[in-house]
Amino acid sequence: MNDQEQPGYACNLLALDREERARHSQVLAELRQAVIARRSMPDGYAFQFAPEVQNLALLAEFIARERLCCPFFGFALRVERNGGPAWLELTGEAGIHTFITAELDW
Repeated sequence: MNDQEQPGYACNLLALDREERARHSQVLAELRQAVIARRSMPDGYAFQFAPEVQNLALLAEFIARERLCCPFFGFALRVERNGGPAWLELTGEAGIHTFITAELDW
């Protein structure tokens, strides 16, 4: 299956209550503004962020909630040594590139 043959990804909209969903939307908006670069990988994308404390806290918060509503994502958070950038890797099955671009707008 190639990336154009997107499987039926479905988020669990009941995984977050109203307050959690509102906070998750806020975190997404803040992270969207903080993305420095995006790198395509065979099974997803890597997003670069400045390694500031607030970005790292937002990334951890994003992962904690996003994994509940979108369990098909794989997550990896890497912070380079010596003050280097932070990278969030979002991965999944075929079609994940299209889903990430459409749903997260990163």
